[in-house]
Amino acid sequence: MTKKDLEDIIQTAKAAGADVKVVQIGSTEKEVDERPAVPLLKLELSIKKDGDALSVLSHGDWNTLGSLFLEMAPINVDIEKVKEMFTPAKNAFNHCCNELNNYIQEQYKGALEDEKERIRRKSC
Repeated sequence: MTKKDLEDIIQTAKAAGADVKVVQIGSTEKEVDERPAVPLLKLELSIKKDGDALSVLSHGDWNTLGSLFLEMAPINVDIEKVKEMFTPAKNAFNHCCNELNNYIQEQYKGALEDEKERIRRKSC
């Protein structure tokens, strides 16, 4: 419960006619912020220039820290079952990455042919 929640409760109680005496709100201990999320699965897509060409690099993998977090959780999570749940997503991601790579290669090939044709016409 936050300090704001406590203040709202106190105001509501006072509005209802309760005799409320506040001694202290909060504590002497530092309030703990919400813990950050632990990454579990990473699907990453990058585009890299290779000489004059472009390549698509995909990386879909499990984060070790997230996997360990689930395995150590006191709720008996079978990490292999979790991985099975996301296998279709990883496969679809890899398929999309391959499609993008093919599309970029086709566009690049077409641009090279157009440039060769432009140079040929210019030289005539």
